[in-house]
Amino acid sequence: MPTLHLSPAEQMLHDRAIDELAEEMHLDAIEIREVYERQYQRLRSTARIRDYLHVLVTRHVRSALRRSHRDR
Repeated sequence: MPTLHLSPAEQMLHDRAIDELAEEMHLDAIEIREVYERQYQRLRSTARIRDYLHVLVTRHVRSALRRSHRDR
């Protein structure tokens, strides 16, 4: 997620969330990262408090991926 201009600590937090989602959903981390970045950018634009943004993004990504894989 280098295009999102995150601090190193934030980068590690988001990378860990992506890796955990990839393992949980048995999907490639690259696929997860693409969805994660889109959701992050969308939610960040309206977030007032960003401390738990990774939690919300993770929930949205999980839901979106479950829907997309169920519809296949």
